[in-house]
Amino acid sequence: MIPALAYLSDDPDSAVAYWYYGFSASNICENCVRMSQAPYVSEMERQLSIYVSEHLDGCLNNFSSFQDKGYTLDHPDYALIQTTLTQNNVVFQANYPVNLTKDGTVTSMSEYNAQVDIPLLKYYNMAINISLNAYENSFLENMDQYLISSFSGLDGNKLPPTYAQTTGYDLKFWTQTGVKNMFKDTISTYLPMMQIVGTKL
Repeated sequence: MIPALAYLSDDPDSAVAYWYYGFSASNICENCVRMSQAPYVSEMERQLSIYVSEHLDGCLNNFSSFQDKGYTLDHPDYALIQTTLTQNNVVFQANYPVNLTKDGTVTSMSEYNAQVDIPLLKYYNMAINISLNAYENSFLENMDQYLISSFSGLDGNKLPPTYAQTTGYDLKFWTQTGVKNMFKDTISTYLPMMQIVGTKL
């Protein structure tokens, strides 16, 4: 669940949630207003309920399996869905009155329950924990600085150091594209090794 205006991407399907940020009238974030776009659990449940209600006919293939057996159906356009996130699964409760008629006999059904074995609430709490740690401790920025200091030097095949001292008149050059690619490779190698207490399944 990514709330509107809370991602840095033109394509929401591949977006990364952007929950916490600092807002300032200038480009310098001193005494910034800290803001969050993290969704509430209730909002996630509401969005899931709307999605299931809008796509239920497609999931049921418009009751074709009943129609193929000679039943006629009477049902409303939308189902009333209540979604509940738990630590281990997602529970859906539906109120969807359906009348099945065949050979003059009417069978009615209205209450349904289903669950999907995805620990979405657990994932959400882990994401909250990670984002709060990033906000309070700046661990990603600290890691970046550590990696730069560890893999930099006066060598074109290394990252440029934040500071260095040398003797002589030899010039050292780095290209912006080369530095960008080296840093991305370094980050992608070491970022998966990071762990935050409380975020391991």
